[in-house]
Amino acid sequence: MNLGDRVRFSRELVFIKNFTYDKEESRALEFKHPEEKTGIVCGVRTYPSKAILRFGGDSPDQLEVTQYQKVYLIATDLRGFHRVPEEWLELIEPKKIQWDELTEEDAKQYLRQLTGEDDDES
Repeated sequence: MNLGDRVRFSRELVFIKNFTYDKEESRALEFKHPEEKTGIVCGVRTYPSKAILRFGGDSPDQLEVTQYQKVYLIATDLRGFHRVPEEWLELIEPKKIQWDELTEEDAKQYLRQLTGEDDDES
């Protein structure tokens, strides 16, 4: 998986911050979307997926991480990222264009699709 790849997914991980003292807890919850989403890979992060919160007494409480998980940051819009493990991602192969066999009309149609112009304006 590379930056800029288009992917499809239907589940993501949501990381929680609430803990109980001296108990190993999962920090990640699975969230299933009602329909598949498509997006672009924008980064990779390693999040602590299991941790134990230790009472510090006179010193600050300490979070002891017991397990990490690698997730990909997927952008579907400009509002934020979805955190998805690699095994839940499906790569969308880009459409290959044979430039040698492209007719003038095909080239015009391709440019209209890229720019979002209507067919009536040509």
